[in-house]
This record gives sequence, C-alpha cells and structure tokens, in this order.
Amino acid sequence: MEAAQTAPIPPQTAIGLMSGTSLDGLDIARSLFERTATGHIRGELLAFESVPFPKALAARLRALYTADAREWSACAAAFSTWCAEAVLATGFTADAIGFHGQTTFHDPATGFTAQLASGAHLHARTGIPVVCDFRSLDVALGGQGAPLVPVADALLYPEAEVAVNLGGIANLSERDAQRAWDIVPCNLLLNGLAERVGEGYDRGGERAARGQVIADLATALERMPYHAAPAPKSLGREDVDAHWWPAIRAFDDRPIDDLLATVTADIARHVGNAIGPRTALITGGGAWNAALMARIAAAPGLRLLPASPETVDGKEAHAFALLAWMRVHGIPNTWASVTGARRDSCGGCIYGDVRRLLA
Repeated sequence: MEAAQTAPIPPQTAIGLMSGTSLDGLDIARSLFERTATGHIRGELLAFESVPFPKALAARLRALYTADAREWSACAAAFSTWCAEAVLATGFTADAIGFHGQTTFHDPATGFTAQLASGAHLHARTGIPVVCDFRSLDVALGGQGAPLVPVADALLYPEAEVAVNLGGIANLSERDAQRAWDIVPCNLLLNGLAERVGEGYDRGGERAARGQVIADLATALERMPYHAAPAPKSLGREDVDAHWWPAIRAFDDRPIDDLLATVTADIARHVGNAIGPRTALITGGGAWNAALMARIAAAPGLRLLPASPETVDGKEAHAFALLAWMRVHGIPNTWASVTGARRDSCGGCIYGDVRRLLA
C-alpha cells in the first residue's frame, strides 16, 4: 500500500524514540524523509544512539503494571523528561519527534491500550513538536493497535518480503499481503530467564547453546492457544505473564541453560515457520543472539537479508520517526489490513506547532 499520490514534500528530519517491552533502554534515531513527485516516500536513518535506562527508572517502569493512577501520571512526567534529556544529550536536531512511549497495558479485546508517555513534557523540554499515542485511535476503530512498524517496513525496506523484529515480543510484517502480527514472546522470556542468574540477557545465546531442550516444556509452549489464533493478533505483557511464564515455572527445577535452550528453540521454530521460504530482514535485540539466529536461519528456504548494526538496533526508532512525520502530514500511518481495524487511520497526538512543516 502506498501513500496517496499528492504533492511532493521536501526533505524533513524527525527523531524516533522507542523503548520496548524488554526495557533494554531508549533507542533514539534521527531520520530524513521526503515524498517525491511520484508520491513515493523515501527515508534515511541518519544517526542512531541507544541509552540504557537508569536502574531506578527501569525498576519504576517494571512496577507500573500494578501502580496506581497517581504513580502512572508522576512516572509519565519523569520518564518523558528523562527522554527529553537523553535527546538533548545526543545533540540531535529535528523538525518533529515520534515518541512511542512505554507500553504498560495492551488489551485491544476490551478496547484499550496504554503507552506511558507525556508528549507535553517532551515538547516543553526539547522545543520540538512531538507526536505520541500512536495506537489508541486504531484500537478505538476495532483494531489491535499493533504492530505499527509494518507501514515503515513496506515503505522503507521494499526489498524484504518479510520483516521481523526480535524485541520483547517477536513480530512480523508481510510486504505483499500487507499483514502483520505478533509471533511469540521473545526477549521478555530470554532476558527474564537470564536475570535469574544475575545476567541481563543471554549474551550471544551462549547459555542456550550449552543447554538441552526439555521435551515436556517444548510441548507446553507449542500448545499455547495463541498460536492457533488467526492474524491479525497481538501480544502484551499480560498475555506473557498469564500463559508463558506459568508454563516455564512448572520446570523451575531444571537448569537455566536448559530452560533457555527450550525457549530459544521455541521462538526460532515459530519465527522460522512464520517467515517460510521468503526473503527476510531480521532486526531487534534478538538479532544479536547467535544461537537464536542460527536456528531461525536453518528454516527451509528462508533467505536472510544483510543488515547494518544501525538497522538492526535502530529500525524500530526509525519507524516511529516515519510514523510521526506521516501524522504531521496527514498520511495514514496505521493500516487496517495489518491491525484489523474498520479503516486505515492517521494515529498520534501532536504537541507543538507543526504549521511550518506544512507550508
């Protein structure tokens, strides 16, 4: 699906801010976008930095799921102010900022999703117009509100038949079918298991490579009801806590390396099956997990596209820079074919004056 064939838009810059469910830190991308005379959107990732969360802030974000409304509001202000300081520290300048925020609640079946973010605080501190709350309109239109990145995948990486992000949750978008969905929990599980032995993550998948697959756990993971549901579909931390973690905890007497080997094999199997015999661009933190990537790459007929380190780490932030730029210009940035909503929409709340960008 392409943007409407309308007037050209000259090159403009945008910053994308992304922090995923695995709470690794804040990814900051500075990007350049334009629309050509033929209506095609072009984008370039100009610069990228990733900033770890301070330990106290990360702990506060993890505790949000059970926090009260006062703490939610206070944390939104504190988190967004910290994000502003992180942006200013990079020295990046831009015409707009796309602020994904931190997903805390995601329950589209009951009509809501919530990403912790205060566009007001981010705009007030940086002086740059901010677009945030990208998902709510789509959910209100009956959609999943996720994934949102497939729009960017189709426009910015047309050479990939399939684009996969191995973040806290692994998700996939199909270029030709214009479909996307969350596949399986990924780094949420792998990092959570590694933290049991005092490690932030399974570096390179070394522990998984040493471990042995636990057959009964593999069967339990394979039988998760989510896998039988048709797309479009999405996962939230609530689903992982309610279904995946109880299955894993039933085997807490087994070595961490074996648990990691089993979960890694399960993730790889579902990701490989979802991709099928197609050309895939794989990005996200999980792309640095050699054990996981080796298992995915072994799927029959799967062809991996090369990706620079900046693309691996920065594609999601680059995507939200694009979604913000599209919102400013009124270009639909959420596709019903992906989310299951009643119609395409242009999601996001704007803080600040964007009239200069429309002149």
